[in-house]
Amino acid sequence: MMVHARLKSDSQKMQSKCEKSQLQQQNRLKKSEKFQNLHV
Repeated sequence: MMVHARLKSDSQKMQSKCEKSQLQQQNRLKKSEKFQNLHV
């Protein structure tokens, strides 16, 4: 029971990490787009 709960929380942590990294990538893309627009 405890092990199962721990696995569940671990998977949730991994999911949140993935979501955070995706957000960071999106932010980078937005920033690069802004820079490109400035240069044009």
